[in-house]
Amino acid sequence: MSSKPSTKRSTMLLSVLLATNLTVFGASGLALANENMPEEQEQLQEEDNLLDDQALLAPQEQPYQVSEDGKTLTIGDEGETTLPKWESESDVPWSADAKNIETVVIKGTVTAQTCNWMFKGFEKLTAIDLTNLKAQGVDAQDLFKGCDKLS
Repeated sequence: MSSKPSTKRSTMLLSVLLATNLTVFGASGLALANENMPEEQEQLQEEDNLLDDQALLAPQEQPYQVSEDGKTLTIGDEGETTLPKWESESDVPWSADAKNIETVVIKGTVTAQTCNWMFKGFEKLTAIDLTNLKAQGVDAQDLFKGCDKLS
């Protein structure tokens, strides 16, 4: 989540505190000094709900990219990347693109928590360099299933 909504909410909260004579008691929360503030509370609740909705809808940073032509899968970035552990074949984030991918690039150091189905169905894949993939002691069920062109 970006810092802009948090900053906006903090500014709004401060404005409400000042406008309604609220007293802040450390980590225990707020004590009301003025009970005539249902509008401000409602506005804060609406803002809070909006921020929650934005967090759910905000795109999450993905540990991979598929090229515009759909032929190259790049996993990781220049630093260190840890892939999430997927529980099923459909959880592999790039599985929908598998049939078109010809090349896999692993950037930086990529740590896999599982290798199950990682490259399953990559029918056009002919070679892959796994040097930068750390996957010691993880499951690798059907890792290259359907990769018939892989040599």
